Amino acid sequence: MRKLISFLFFALFLTGNIWAGTPKESLRALSHGEPIAISSEKMTLKGQEDKVFFEGDVLIQKGDIKITAGRVEVQLANRENVKEIVQIAMLDEVEVKQGDRRVLAQKGVYNTKEGEIVLTGDAEMWEKGYHVKGRLIRLSLNQKRSFVEGSVLTIY
Repeated sequence: MRKLISFLFFALFLTGNIWAGTPKESLRALSHGEPIAISSEKMTLKGQEDKVFFEGDVLIQKGDIKITAGRVEVQLANRENVKEIVQIAMLDEVEVKQGDRRVLAQKGVYNTKEGEIVLTGDAEMWEKGYHVKGRLIRLSLNQKRSFVEGSVLTIY
């Protein structure tokens, strides 16, 4: 079943308590801004380690950002007695789409607090008339900026 879990229900399960306010507000507190929705074919919760593993056609959505990957590890932390998402590590053919920007790589790490994704492993990006390859591509999601290290640029 592809839509295995709504991240909201998962978050409520982890905290074991009812938050003040609406569920949507609670989810925003977990993800530093807009709500994050994660779906996959399989989910494994390791509560003592504050980690959640998603496998098989993983889809992550947050606002206008859509991320797909084969496997994902979500790192949680306690903040004011609520679990919040600190980092999302993505593996196995990662694709990030935001507006006209599309990035492919083998690995990615999303720091939710900084609003930044670092992609490595055959990283490539396409955006408005150009294609760039690099050793590392850093996406600033809040500022919609890109930084590429060890790059080769093709303009068309």
